[in-house]
Amino acid sequence: MTGHPFQNQTKRILLVEDDLELLTELQDFLFETGRFDVVARENGIDALEVLKKNPRIDLIVSDYLMVGKGSDLARAAVEIGIPTIIITGNYEEAVNALRGYSLKVPVIKKPFNPYKLVEMLDHYLFGKPLNGSPVISAWWDDLK
Repeated sequence: MTGHPFQNQTKRILLVEDDLELLTELQDFLFETGRFDVVARENGIDALEVLKKNPRIDLIVSDYLMVGKGSDLARAAVEIGIPTIIITGNYEEAVNALRGYSLKVPVIKKPFNPYKLVEMLDHYLFGKPLNGSPVISAWWDDLK
């Protein structure tokens, strides 16, 4: 037997975005990589219901500003040990809100290249190194 038995396992992503066009584009893009099974929801409230029903979710990618804020979803996810990436057009507001919750969650500013999102997913889920993407992500303590 060669390789780790879970090395090629498909990872389940909970994708939460209220812009339906972007939600569909990202869902299709991630699915087409062949590495991700995507559960898509249009708001944080529906996403929290998915988490309560407890299907296997490996990582959450969530918009920040929507019904059922992404920061609330990130807090719930961190409490149960699910890594989360926030995507947002309101970068500073999102980072400040996450700081208020003391959450160290990566934030990607919209618009972004979906290949950079896949790079981050590969990093968090498969341990692949990031190829110098400081422009698209920041930790909550990056803002002074």
